[in-house]
Amino acid sequence: MIGAGPSKKEILKKLLERDGARWLAAPVLPELRGTTHLHTPRKVIQLDDGVCSCVFMRDTGELFADPIIGMRVAGWLWDGQKTLADAWRPGACAVIFRVIDARGNASVAMTSPSFAFFYAGNRPVEAPEPHDMPTARFRRTRVPAAAPQVAPLVPGSMTRMFY
Repeated sequence: MIGAGPSKKEILKKLLERDGARWLAAPVLPELRGTTHLHTPRKVIQLDDGVCSCVFMRDTGELFADPIIGMRVAGWLWDGQKTLADAWRPGACAVIFRVIDARGNASVAMTSPSFAFFYAGNRPVEAPEPHDMPTARFRRTRVPAAAPQVAPLVPGSMTRMFY
């Protein structure tokens, strides 16, 4: 592709090479202290002090064995950025990492763009109001503290009970 910018993989690799040592030594971002829920189009990611503790599917509420479990949030990235931000805003992707060996080598990943970010108890994290904030409206939804349990189906019935 002519004139195409760097790929997501290239951006993440450069971020890790440049800032990886700082991420390891950095304290948890203030907005990530405690339990938070990050909403992406397909998943809800639960973070405990900035570390992914569980992932469940938005449409079904089922727990999902995602490879990002155990990874820590380093910061937030959105379109056009080449450095991480410390504060979440609608449309931001979480850049997450984990140390994979004793020499300090790490793996890095990025979530899909997020549209909502809540503390446990469904209190929204306040997004900053930068001049370049996207104009699209984002819908906030409530997230259960844990994934709902689905009762077994009765043969011939299409009713599902959640408790």
